[in-house]
Amino acid sequence: MKSSLLTEGAKRGGDRAAFERDVYRKFVRNERGEPKGVAQLAKSCKAIENKIVRTTIAPMRIYPVLVADEPAVEVPCFNLHLNEIFKSELGGGSHVRPLSVMSINEFEEILAHVSATVLTWVDLLDSRFDNESVSPLSVHQGLYNWLRSKGIQSVRNESRRAKFEKAAAGIMRRYQPKEGG
Repeated sequence: MKSSLLTEGAKRGGDRAAFERDVYRKFVRNERGEPKGVAQLAKSCKAIENKIVRTTIAPMRIYPVLVADEPAVEVPCFNLHLNEIFKSELGGGSHVRPLSVMSINEFEEILAHVSATVLTWVDLLDSRFDNESVSPLSVHQGLYNWLRSKGIQSVRNESRRAKFEKAAAGIMRRYQPKEGG
């Protein structure tokens, strides 16, 4: 989970180099070269694969997932770009699948489908991979494509919906104009 947001200048300034520097600094390594999200995941995956970190069951495949506050992770090719960096951090010859990058909103959308047993994480993630690469499309689009290919309707996140309705009701009670006034 990364709660870094890209700077407005990097996102909207039209300067590719500034954008790439900000993405690297927020998602790969900070100014001091210390690992962040992508580099941390690569290190953790290697540690699991090399049995430095023990797991209950030795995984046949490892699925690295980076969830971010930054909505820009949903734009086409963002995941593809970070996966290329992830692969270079990871090195070759492993059982680690490509990196999946998603926003918190996408994560919550998927949780509704997984909770309803409509699909599994492996179903969705594997549908986005082509050998060692990942689809340039967002996770949301991948979910939509997977559901459509199976003829399955989308599922709403009822927990999130209930929280929204409670908040909306509170706002309406507080700010709704009084009758006759």
